[in-house]
Amino acid sequence: MRQSPSPLNRSHNTKGAKRRFGKTFQTGSSPGMVRASQRQSEPGLFMFASFRQLVWSGLLSVLIAVTGTGSLQAGDENRLLVFAAASLKDVVEAVAEDYQKKTGIKVVVSAAGSSALARQVAAGAPADLFLSANPDWVDWLVTRGRLTTEDIQPFASNRLVVVQSAQSDRDPGTGGVTQSFPFGARIAVGDPDHVPVGIYARRALKELQLWDDLSKRLIRVDNTRVALSLVARGDVNQGIVYQTDAMIAPDVEIAGLFDTDPDAPILYVAAVLGEGDNPGARRFLAFLSGQEGVERLRAFGFEPLADR
Repeated sequence: MRQSPSPLNRSHNTKGAKRRFGKTFQTGSSPGMVRASQRQSEPGLFMFASFRQLVWSGLLSVLIAVTGTGSLQAGDENRLLVFAAASLKDVVEAVAEDYQKKTGIKVVVSAAGSSALARQVAAGAPADLFLSANPDWVDWLVTRGRLTTEDIQPFASNRLVVVQSAQSDRDPGTGGVTQSFPFGARIAVGDPDHVPVGIYARRALKELQLWDDLSKRLIRVDNTRVALSLVARGDVNQGIVYQTDAMIAPDVEIAGLFDTDPDAPILYVAAVLGEGDNPGARRFLAFLSGQEGVERLRAFGFEPLADR
């Protein structure tokens, strides 16, 4: 496969991005993925994971039926199927609409948790492009032979925030997060064992020495959009989500900002799928990473790596 232009080869990229990818693909695994494999070695949890995979298989079948993509195969240049992390749903749908207007090629976007989508790719789902909320699940697919490192390109970054209901009587505060969690608060977050936002949250809370206390109060969910919904309804006191999700949720407000870690940034990674070179997927990825896509990413609150 030909190697597409990647921000990793440009001088403006952060050291964190280079270090993160160097470590990931040299070892073939990551702490999050090791935990996932250990978890699946336990019979009960393996059955649970298998059940969830069947559920996502059913959802993909419904998507294909509804969108008329039943005959869609990866590499079809007239129609593309893009698997996107839940936190990318709105921006990727906007970029897909722009792309279709410009090229006439329909782009179907299927958004869910990165872990669920990666399992679908591993099971043979006919996606052309996988947009993951972190490198770990892309690495997981590399180790299973579903793609190579030449097919991978990081394209954007994000930031973690603490959110609470807009109806909350608690002062949202300003600045950091160390004082953002009231005593006994229940906190919704993506499952730190496999959901990217939860993996990032665990790392950040450990840096602040808050993990041991707060981990006991976490309500673990499948993706950041579910966490937002629980906060908005008042089912939990607070949530840890991406800043981009908080920006588009009218029923929540930001209660605190996590500091960014330049050595371990929150990275969104694209992986070209399918047999052969799949030029259609590469053209859409080039559009997403180009001027028009970058403008969309900025408008939705993401930091394109092209800006670094």
